[in-house]
Amino acid sequence: MRRVRQTPATLVLCASLTFLMAAPAAAADSVATAGDASIAHDQSAGTWTLTAGGATLTLQLDASRDFAVTRLTAAGGTTWTGSPVSDSIIKVGSQSYIVGNRASGFALRDVVVLPAVEDHWTAERLLSERRQVGEPVRGVAWFTAPDVWHAVDHGMLELNVWHGSSANVAPGDALLDEVIAVLDAHGLSGHFDEGRIEVAAFWQRRL
Repeated sequence: MRRVRQTPATLVLCASLTFLMAAPAAAADSVATAGDASIAHDQSAGTWTLTAGGATLTLQLDASRDFAVTRLTAAGGTTWTGSPVSDSIIKVGSQSYIVGNRASGFALRDVVVLPAVEDHWTAERLLSERRQVGEPVRGVAWFTAPDVWHAVDHGMLELNVWHGSSANVAPGDALLDEVIAVLDAHGLSGHFDEGRIEVAAFWQRRL
């Protein structure tokens, strides 16, 4: 597989892709469930809540609001967030951008992002469930936990992009071109190779 030349761009946490996140579902609807894990959306509050293993993460994610982590509670009940925080930045050269900040040019699009998932079946289940409830999405972008570690060690994140039908994007597809253009607009160089977008970015987390 051809390697992407590393750039100064620094990708921080999965929220670096929030400009591609899903369009709103109906108020208070459960979007997806799998075992003890679930995703719910509160349309009036503009928040999405992810729950698994007793832990809960609530994100402010709405076209009319800036992205923020509003609440993170561990399985034991410990709350790790005292107030809403962005939690993530993208650094391009000497410039730092708050991820999901509208003033920095971030905007929501009808593509769901699934970060650090177990495998492709997670994306398939979500697309199927959205079709079944009459709320299909334009597409889904996803990557696995091993992909994250590859970005940590080698500065390249492999990003899968599917149409809402589960078909993989291909050269010439408008969806593929748009995703690459959005990445490029935020200083993240990406190109399509062997079925994935290779994004030149080092993965880090703000401490």
